Amino acid sequence: MRIIIACNVPNTRTQGAARHIHYLKKEMNELGHEVDLLFAEDVPAPLDWCELTGLTFPFLMLLPIIRLTQTKGRYDIIYIHSLEAAVYVFLRRIFRQFPPCVILSEGSEELAWKVEKEEEKLGYRHLGWKKKLLFYNLIIRQVRYAVRYADHVIATNNYEKEFFVRAFNINESKVSMITQGVAQEFFQSRDYNHKPKSLLFVGGWQWIKGIRYLIEAFTRVAESNEEVTLSLVGVGQSRDNVIQAFPPHLRKRLQVIPHVSAEQMPNVYACHDIFVFPSLFEGGPLVIPEAMASGMAIVTTKAYGMQDKIEDGVSGFLVSLRDTETLVKRIITLLNDSALCARFGQEAQRKARELIWHNLARQTLHVYERLLKKSGTFLFL
Repeated sequence: MRIIIACNVPNTRTQGAARHIHYLKKEMNELGHEVDLLFAEDVPAPLDWCELTGLTFPFLMLLPIIRLTQTKGRYDIIYIHSLEAAVYVFLRRIFRQFPPCVILSEGSEELAWKVEKEEEKLGYRHLGWKKKLLFYNLIIRQVRYAVRYADHVIATNNYEKEFFVRAFNINESKVSMITQGVAQEFFQSRDYNHKPKSLLFVGGWQWIKGIRYLIEAFTRVAESNEEVTLSLVGVGQSRDNVIQAFPPHLRKRLQVIPHVSAEQMPNVYACHDIFVFPSLFEGGPLVIPEAMASGMAIVTTKAYGMQDKIEDGVSGFLVSLRDTETLVKRIITLLNDSALCARFGQEAQRKARELIWHNLARQTLHVYERLLKKSGTFLFL
């Protein structure tokens, strides 16, 4: 099978969406399929500087697709992130000779917008009229169109899959749920015979990652535990910008690593005891299965992408969004109970073995095969 995967993100192994694509390509290649990738850098250079690449990329993406087709021949599947798919989906409806389009949704923009409006009501966000008008008309409308008319949709969590079927009135057979995976190198043995004291957060330093609640929680936990530390990894900002959000007397207990390579990440997880991730919205974050595979005790929220992976009280703790009080209690419970950390970590690691990229690549290819058979395309498998 010959496949193009396209997403408007930089071609770097430090960002979740790009890592997802690279892992899929690697596993699909090993299974005998040919995969070409299109990233933000593949948009024609004259417009690459533009602030509106989110709008121009769906059009400009067609040029490298045409070029690849001319030089390498016809592809079987075009796999596009939901934000960039509307233009190709529109053309595919007119020109049926175009390869079928499968779109990947790593967290519905419509559901994320709902969370952003909730934050505005609480006084934590300000959404100007321009953003409200443009986001709905230029982003949400595009995604709705792509989801409704694509040949198939892959969602990264069950809530999102059910939302698409219910809200967009599409056939359930048109939507599959394939979660985010984890690479083999993240599976490591862990020594639980010490008192837990190191907390880890991995993600961009953004409001949607729940950093307001992380700051509150760590401040309160640190006041009752003189040994606890917090590492903030992959935040994408300088140490000074990050630590200024914390009380001055706690800053010496913080470690900030703005950027980290994919090769370094297994060691990052291995060096910490408890993974804290109070995100407000996630489709299928890579960091959760990676922390699971490393055997960490995990405290996270009931955001959509986490509930498919963590079973509350069995493989970690799930807390309600914005519930700082419970977040603090759960962290303190784990800091005081190394046996519970071991039980959670071992069960999470067992569950993570079902999420290796090889299995998820096979699931994705199975979706492609069913789609091509349904459309009458003959496959040389």
